[in-house]
Amino acid sequence: MLKRLRGVQDTESVQAEMEELLEKSEKDPDEQAAGLADLLSPDLRMPMIIACSLMLFQQFSGINAVIFFAAEILKEAGMANADLGALLIMLVQLFMTMLACYLVDRAGRKPLLIIAALGMCLFSATLGVFFYLKDHGTHLNWLSLISLFGYVIFFALGLGAIPWIIMSEVFPERVRGIASSVATVLNWVCSFLLTKFFSQMKEALTEYGTFWFFSAVCFGCAVFVALVVPETKGRSLEEIEASFKRK
Repeated sequence: MLKRLRGVQDTESVQAEMEELLEKSEKDPDEQAAGLADLLSPDLRMPMIIACSLMLFQQFSGINAVIFFAAEILKEAGMANADLGALLIMLVQLFMTMLACYLVDRAGRKPLLIIAALGMCLFSATLGVFFYLKDHGTHLNWLSLISLFGYVIFFALGLGAIPWIIMSEVFPERVRGIASSVATVLNWVCSFLLTKFFSQMKEALTEYGTFWFFSAVCFGCAVFVALVVPETKGRSLEEIEASFKRK
């Protein structure tokens, strides 16, 4: 199994890694226990920044807002049955998530995230254009439909699943549980805040301004991933941990 995960054929190339994993698994569990204070250590600073930032980008990319608007967008695009449209969106998201699972170990986490964030940036911006034109009396229903499905496709391809994969890879084993819990709580807190204050956000920024804000967040995500997030494809957890220690 390990040979297949590493993409190699000979046993010797993974033997050292197997021995290291077995040695770690035989250590006293109490030695491996970690608390919140351990997350402040220099070795964990960058992994925490990466994991928490990706969770922030995932939520403030506007996925919940797009889902909120989905029924309205589909109706204005001429789809009478909004429930059928919502089902179609979920099927598209499911298919693209499965495709992302296939591509993530072939194309890599980092390229997929950058491509997906830029795609979301584009289609969130065009959704903003749609609402801007709508407020000025022009209805481009085809633009709203293309933007909606394009946004959902790129979200499922990258920000939907890959932040969770990277989170499971950047933390050392002894702190992975508590560190992942902190990042997950942050994700749900951001989801709650965006849902709670979305109406006020629309009033302050207008509908089109809100989607342009989400577009800017997605662009920031692409820049962050390009400059900060390491590629973890094909690397063992020990290699990733060592790279952060060197930094």
